Amino acid sequence: SGFKSEALVFESAQGKFELSKTIAEAYMNLPEFKSHLDDLIKTGLLINFDRYRVDVLFTVGRQYSRKDVSRLLNWQSNMYSTIYGYRLDPETNSCPLFVTLEKSEEVSASTAYGDSLIDPQNMLWFTKSNRTLSSKVEADIANNLVDIYVFAKKNDAEGSGHYFLGKAKASNAENSTMFDGNAKQIPVVKMNLRFEEPVQAALFDYFHSSLD
Repeated sequence: SGFKSEALVFESAQGKFELSKTIAEAYMNLPEFKSHLDDLIKTGLLINFDRYRVDVLFTVGRQYSRKDVSRLLNWQSNMYSTIYGYRLDPETNSCPLFVTLEKSEEVSASTAYGDSLIDPQNMLWFTKSNRTLSSKVEADIANNLVDIYVFAKKNDAEGSGHYFLGKAKASNAENSTMFDGNAKQIPVVKMNLRFEEPVQAALFDYFHSSLD
């Protein structure tokens, strides 16, 4: 209990993560503390290896927050807070898309896109409003000039976690329009996203059952 307020690790000036001095000394000098910490690390690794693949960045069917995604993609630490639906990171050439399939009644008309899982390997996806194929980011996505990672949740009740559906390729992109809250047409780009592998049947059914 004496370590509750003590940071476990810190980032050194060289960018390396190291044990804090207090934790390091306790680990070396207190056998019981060492045993508990070793057990905690071993348990965490076993759980991680059981739930997540180690040969890919993201495991299909597992949940990730925006913060998780930006960290695993090696983005700058604070960039996850600027992901509104999707964001292209030029440094890593990665573009994660976060989709909510069931829109709440509070969502404004200009952001209530018609994103939908067409079948286990294809999704109809809409960009942000007031975008066209002349928009730089959206054109890069449509032309597959970036790595596209698709994350989805059923509705906002699921919190910050999004299920990873897979890496995808865009096709059939076209300029379209949608209506805003004042019944005014505004531009948007819609396209098909095809996953590298079909979404698992159980996950597809989970999303699709409540959308019928």
